[in-house]
Amino acid sequence: MPNANWRDQPRQVLKVMGQLPWDSLLPRWFDWVYLLGVFDYSGPLIVTHEGEVDLASQTERLPSLFAISNHQSVHPLLGTNEDLVTLIQAIHETSGKVMVDFVTNHTGTTHPWVKSYPEYYQKDNQGLKTAFSQDVYCLDYAIPQVSQAMIEVLRQLVSWGVDGVRCDMAHLVPLSFWEGAISKIKAQKPNFYFLAEVYSQSVFDWQPMTQMIAAGFDAVYDEFFFRNLKWHYQDHQSLALPLAHWQYILMQPQRSQLLHYLANHDDPLPQGSINYQEAWLSLMMLTGPSLIYLGQLNGLARRLAHHWLDLLPSEVNDWHQLPSWYLKLRSLIRTLDLSLETLNEENNGLIYGRLASRLGTGQLVLNLGLKDQLLTPERLEGTRMLRPKSLKLTPGQVEISI
Repeated sequence: MPNANWRDQPRQVLKVMGQLPWDSLLPRWFDWVYLLGVFDYSGPLIVTHEGEVDLASQTERLPSLFAISNHQSVHPLLGTNEDLVTLIQAIHETSGKVMVDFVTNHTGTTHPWVKSYPEYYQKDNQGLKTAFSQDVYCLDYAIPQVSQAMIEVLRQLVSWGVDGVRCDMAHLVPLSFWEGAISKIKAQKPNFYFLAEVYSQSVFDWQPMTQMIAAGFDAVYDEFFFRNLKWHYQDHQSLALPLAHWQYILMQPQRSQLLHYLANHDDPLPQGSINYQEAWLSLMMLTGPSLIYLGQLNGLARRLAHHWLDLLPSEVNDWHQLPSWYLKLRSLIRTLDLSLETLNEENNGLIYGRLASRLGTGQLVLNLGLKDQLLTPERLEGTRMLRPKSLKLTPGQVEISI
């Protein structure tokens, strides 16, 4: 995939993306394209550190993608609103769908509302209330006009052909707003998709997620899975933590509304997990919607920077080099309507699961242990396999039989 970026193609990025061969990717290997950082976030450079990095030494500095200065205009270095619409149309021609960010909790400090409608913002003793890295002002949803303005942003996205939104930090915005906004937009476009980025203080507190689903969201982040996975790989906690979580969600009626991920724009792959992507992604894809971060399948183990221009390395940016296991798994899921029903651990990290499919029941076997595992033929049900000639699974590998 060409590395479309504003260093090499200033003001032409969306046009370059619109000319990509999307039909070789969608919808065979993916269903959605999620475009992050599309809207104008031009503004002052307020943030001084990103993690442990002192930004004073960085070149090609940027404001945060989420310090939006105009909710209704594409960033000028990417192109124009018309270029975005053309890109969306190109993706639609392949039967793919497009998701963009919807940032509702705050705006950048140079947003037009700051001067035109200062009453839209929360106040503290210092003036307008800042949040996160002090580069945004918090909106006040006690003011009815704020909700109305944000619903108009959604209506514009619908008019552009956008199919859904990832709602940034949705749990920080009143449920009453989401209930009203989702109801109004779905009345206009019933299949418009709302995804909530939502977090909870404890992995035992599901209330924020269930509240968002009750408010009308189509899906919410399965952040508990990511947290358990991180504890296992980085903090050397028991494999039982992520497995118990998975066994729990398989019993939940809202399992199809939990979006699973191994990495996202904020969180890189947990250290030590990269060789186990096949196993965990298989569980994710067989259970519900899954988010795959660009470059992740080809070995990207870090997140891209938020506050300076950080290009995706070319060696992990080629969709013609997607792993064969992913292509085979995706094909089986699409053709056989595969889904995971149960999951059990045998020993040493060898995991067995029961599958449902158009051809009847099947079996999933994953090696989440540290050593090679041998599979006995009598344990494999069916003859249609992901690796029909291999009965040895190396760490992270998967076998499917139907």
